[in-house]
This record gives sequence, structure tokens and C-alpha cells, in this order.
Amino acid sequence: MYHRLAEILAVHASQVLKAMSGLEAERVVIAPAQAGDGPRHPLGVKVVFAGRLDEPLAGFFICAFADLATAQEIASAIAVKLGLDARLADDVDGTDSLLAEYLNTVTGRTCSDWAELGLTAEFDPPMKLSERPFEAQAGGAAFHLTVSVAGRPDVPIFLVFAPDVAVSGAPGAPGPPGPRGDAAGRSPS
Repeated sequence: MYHRLAEILAVHASQVLKAMSGLEAERVVIAPAQAGDGPRHPLGVKVVFAGRLDEPLAGFFICAFADLATAQEIASAIAVKLGLDARLADDVDGTDSLLAEYLNTVTGRTCSDWAELGLTAEFDPPMKLSERPFEAQAGGAAFHLTVSVAGRPDVPIFLVFAPDVAVSGAPGAPGPPGPRGDAAGRSPS
């Protein structure tokens, strides 16, 4: 089931990239990853989720880039397609905002399709990786998704499912609560 959920995320990552940037994916690769693997890149955005799929389930996905120039190239294409000035991607904040908007759209479409498979989850808004860095998790499943575009940098996404394991920053996880409560739907006190 985890692989099917990863396939859905990959489809939407590819389709939304085309819709928001005009860049068409040549291929999308989904490869298993081990707990503790993850993006080694500090530039990008992260979405945390928590919910149920037969049991409590939490996780996150990250769209991270190796360097600022690569992230800016994708962000600039998004800006142009959205009718914005491409120079918006010239600084880190503009790039982060454009990538967050991309991942927010991917999240909305993914959430809907995951719900059709029985995964009811709440998603936090995208956040900069620098605000909540990657945390290695045990259990569940992890995937590297790579959206390849001709003549452009790949768009890498890392996806982790952690059943019955609290994901730092997930709604209901220990530490600062997520904005919408825990996986059981309880609001933070």
C-alpha cells in the first residue's frame, strides 16, 4: 500500500510541475529508501502529515535541492508560468515561497487521492527545511521520488511513512503541536 501512495504523490508531483512551470516530466522514478536516508540538501520545503490507514500513520515529504541555483531554476520557471517576475526566484525567500506553493498544490491533490484509498490525514502547510530539519525515522516505508525534466535539473522528493511512530512536528507528535491537533482529531490544548 505504501508504494501505491508513493505512486500517487509522484503522479501529482509530475502533473503539478507541468501545470505550474510548463516543464514536462520525461520520467518519474520511485525507489525505496531506508529509514535514516533522506535529502542531504538543506534547500527546499517539507510537508508533515498525520492520520489513519488501518492504524495511526504519520509522515512527511520533502522537496529538496542540492544547491540554490538548481532550486532557483525550477522556481523561476514556476514564477514565469504563474505570470510573476522570474526575478522573484533570485533570492532564497522567493525560491522558498515558489517551491512551497508547488508543494502545497501537490499536497492538495495527493490528499484527495490518498483519501480515496482510505488514508485520512491532515497536512501541515509547507515549511522551509531550515525551520524543521529532516528527522530520521524507523519503521514504515521511505521512498526517493525523482521527477526528471529534459534539459533541467531533476526535482527530488523524499517521502516517509511512519506507522505508529511520532514524527517530530506532525500534528499530535511530542513537542510543539501541529496546527490542527493530533491524529485522533483532538485539538491542541
